[in-house]
This record gives sequence, C-alpha cells and structure tokens, in this order.
Amino acid sequence: MSFFGQPILTTKPEVPQAFATPRAALVVYRHLLGQPHFLLISTRRAASGGWRPGGKVGKYETPLQSAIRETLEESGVLTERHQQLCQYEHQKTSGKVFPTQTFLAQYAGYQPGHEKRQLHWLTIAQLWDASRSIRRPVREQIERAIDLLPAYTAAA
Repeated sequence: MSFFGQPILTTKPEVPQAFATPRAALVVYRHLLGQPHFLLISTRRAASGGWRPGGKVGKYETPLQSAIRETLEESGVLTERHQQLCQYEHQKTSGKVFPTQTFLAQYAGYQPGHEKRQLHWLTIAQLWDASRSIRRPVREQIERAIDLLPAYTAAA
C-alpha cells in the first residue's frame, strides 16, 4: 500500500509481556551425615514435575518475607541465614511472565501442622538422579546454590 507514491510501512504493534504477580522462593539446605542436603517440596500437581518452596509475593511483604512465609506454610520448615541467590523471569506457555527472586537459606527447625506436601531432603548426587522431574529454572537455582554453598557456610 502506498500514500502519494510512498510506501506505508505496516508493522505489528509490539505486544507487551503480561507480567504476573512477582514470586519468591527459597533453596533450603542442611547438613546431614556430613554432607549438604537440599529441601524439595512436592507440588500439588504431580504432573507438573515441579519441586520448590515458594509462591506469590504478598501485597505488604518483601520477596524474602514472602519466600519464608510460603516455605513455612507449604512445609513447616523454619529457616535462617537468608541470602539472595538470583533473580529471573519465568515465562509460562500462556505468555505470562513471573518475575522471581530466589534466596538461599539454612534449615532452622520444623513446625508441624502446615500443608500436606511431601518433603524430600536430597544430597547433590540424589538431585542429579531426580533432575528430570525438577523443572529447569528450579534445577538452575539449586545448581547455583550448590556453587555458592562453600562460601556461604564458611561465613557462618
């Protein structure tokens, strides 16, 4: 199409990404039998293959406060020594983008009476064996935690 002999450029308007409520999560570890074990929590939908404590950031919460609250609600696990691990944007197949902050935390105890989900404490070797059932973003966060763990525990 042209206008007075000049071609009119037709471009599709750029569709902005639909950002969803920010998310926050913890990668929780503890030492058992002389080696680190990482907490994985089964999701409600077993078919999703996801494992991780976390969820939506509450309106009046910081991402860290939300991650701690979600972990307690989902598992009864209490944590301490929180350190930011990473930030990323997870895009669902629906196109929604979930800005997510993840923190490394040390296990500090257990408080029963929360959501009924299966808790799994896995060694690094067991994590690699289970890696097919763990979503890629969660796997990457755990791998980053494993890399940072020596410096994190030395600072304790």
